[in-house]
Amino acid sequence: AAKRWTTCTGSVALIEELKASGRIPEEQTSIYAEEGTLAHQHAGDILEGKTTLEDIEDPEMREAVGDYVHFCQSITARVGGDTLVEQRVPLFYKPENGGTVDFAAICDETVYIADLKYGAGVIVEAKDNPQLAIYALSLIAEYEMMYNFQEDTLVTMAIYQPRTREDIPVKIWAITLKDLQEWALYITEASVVIAEGFDTEIAPSADACQWCDAKGLCDARRAQKSQDFKDVDIDVLDVLVDLDEATGDSYIATVPDTHMPPAGALTDAQVVAVVTHGKDVIKWIEAVTDDAKKRLGDGAE
Repeated sequence: AAKRWTTCTGSVALIEELKASGRIPEEQTSIYAEEGTLAHQHAGDILEGKTTLEDIEDPEMREAVGDYVHFCQSITARVGGDTLVEQRVPLFYKPENGGTVDFAAICDETVYIADLKYGAGVIVEAKDNPQLAIYALSLIAEYEMMYNFQEDTLVTMAIYQPRTREDIPVKIWAITLKDLQEWALYITEASVVIAEGFDTEIAPSADACQWCDAKGLCDARRAQKSQDFKDVDIDVLDVLVDLDEATGDSYIATVPDTHMPPAGALTDAQVVAVVTHGKDVIKWIEAVTDDAKKRLGDGAE
């Protein structure tokens, strides 16, 4: 969740508040998350010699996990040193919490980590990826007494996504340890702001909101989506603008009937606004709808 809390520092307290009130569940999972967990378990067991590829029943998962395992084995052959599999490490900015490094090969001159992304729907990039930076720097902090790391130690971070639609399974980010530490300063700064509990900010963005548990309940995100269209005078979304006036039992009266204007009637500026912001508005509406379904399922009116 680093892309969320490092830029939207207020989201941490908001999610905790919504969980405490029961508006969002404490634990959320999906078939995709469970699938990814199973793929990681298989990969870790095979790399540690506990099982073999033949023990994976699903052919697609067997092929994807096999590709990842071979990639990790090629890293070991190139880097040498010690290898770690599914290694739990304290987070460098908050040691009381931990994270799991899928795979790593370490020596004095090189730290190479690989992160398996089994999902196919969202393409994950390696460069400037805060999750990778956190894994790498946390691993280095945990093992710095065992190795002679220097400022010019090469840190290579790889995303391995075997089922990606791009058909490019490996994405690489290579950087010196000194440059990575400087790049990651904003992560430490954000964690301090959150821990201290002041000067936090709700700052919606595509990256921050994508996996946020509160994305359908966040006033700032709703206001942002509304403003995107209000700026170019698209009447069809007056319903979002007028949500500012909707409180209590008055909401039915304050939200007007609306209609979809024909596409050909939109100005060029309005077309640009729809193309630029439309998908985000649809995602926001879907998130609100999902929240409504959950509340109805829990017996709310």
